[in-house]
Amino acid sequence: MKKPTRSLRLLRTAWFRANGRRLEVRSVKQRRIPRYPRGEYLRRPQTWGELAIHRLLPPALLLSLLESCESVGPTGEPLSDPTMVTEAEARGIIDAAFLRRNIRLTPDVKIRPAGLTDTVSLDGYNDSLKVGYEYLAESDQSSFLPVVQMALEGDPSRHIRIVKKLYDTPDHQQILRGQVDSFVDSLKVAGVI
Repeated sequence: MKKPTRSLRLLRTAWFRANGRRLEVRSVKQRRIPRYPRGEYLRRPQTWGELAIHRLLPPALLLSLLESCESVGPTGEPLSDPTMVTEAEARGIIDAAFLRRNIRLTPDVKIRPAGLTDTVSLDGYNDSLKVGYEYLAESDQSSFLPVVQMALEGDPSRHIRIVKKLYDTPDHQQILRGQVDSFVDSLKVAGVI
């Protein structure tokens, strides 16, 4: 017989005193906690044939459906890139805009930006006014990195305008002239010209 717990001992002594009889304590067997299946171990594994039908057949059907379609419209040939303004054309427009404002620029002048060791070639530069510009065409992308552009635009002793490449639209000439006019106006306000 197992030793009774403390609460049972207190109850037993209280029972003995109340009735004067002998109390017999018997242990009761506990019920076992049922164990339920966990996971999916009852599901039988798929065979190779079932695996092919369930996993490989839907993507294969979708692929065959897509291949049977004819490529017409937007899914056909890729669109051609829009044409960009050539560097020669842009330089002609910008030089004419500077000449209209009585600023003569020397083409292809090499200068060394402040804080950098390499020299860069500007498309147009006036040495007496320290004013110039660079049109960023495809050929200039390797030499005019963002660090060089920041050094040119941030140099207080020179006033350089970096003109980004433009698409060949009907109004690209007006856009370039407008950029030059606003640049020259800002130089006049600053007292450079």
